[in-house]
Amino acid sequence: MLKVDQLSFWYTAAEPPVVHQCSLEVRDREFVAVVGESGGGKTTILRLCCGLLQAELAEDIRLGHQIRGRVTFDGAEVEEPRRNFSYVPQHFREGLHPAKSTKENILLAVQESGVSAEEEAHADRLMQRCGISEAADMNVLRLSGGQQQRVAICRALIKRPAILFMDEPFANLDPTLRPGIGDLLQALRDEHGLSLLFVTHDIEGAVRLANRVVGVKNSYGPPQYRSWNPADCNPIVLRKAIEDWIAL
Repeated sequence: MLKVDQLSFWYTAAEPPVVHQCSLEVRDREFVAVVGESGGGKTTILRLCCGLLQAELAEDIRLGHQIRGRVTFDGAEVEEPRRNFSYVPQHFREGLHPAKSTKENILLAVQESGVSAEEEAHADRLMQRCGISEAADMNVLRLSGGQQQRVAICRALIKRPAILFMDEPFANLDPTLRPGIGDLLQALRDEHGLSLLFVTHDIEGAVRLANRVVGVKNSYGPPQYRSWNPADCNPIVLRKAIEDWIAL
């Protein structure tokens, strides 16, 4: 289980906190969405949870940043990315190798240790499940945006992560493709025991996909947080309630 306990973060001591006493949990096979407007610290929360930001900041102690609180996974402190974590950035196309095929891009994630026959077979299974098998040998630049995102998801999943972190998974997709990505992620959870933490502006998509939704707002003073359980509410009513709370 991923647990965030009273997490606060400042880039410099002279600035207000980007994250302020944030607490949340992501249990096994659970999908948790963090929603809110731009500038609320959603991506910072995500990058702290997966250890990416700590690893980057550790390389430059001159920045004067401060981190308080804890991020743990199965009881151990998260201070850098782990082998059983996978991260799909918002601008997923930037992570694709333009000179390689779909399958080659997926296998890049495991190339350092040498690609085994089992990993090749796993890549084939993931491509089939994600509906991109026919594009396996195509240059990745020839694919549509939705297909490219599925390549990025396959590459994240080939390492068999315990938890997947996604930044704005619906932002660069045509609205007609968004439900399909949500359905795919739910199917992958059922098949691979996947947990997911994602941040998004798309409240409708969050309510549809997540087991829990964490709202972030920073209209006055430090950021504030509130959690909802979509199973307890009508999705239309819940979407409106979240929108109203963020707008207050």
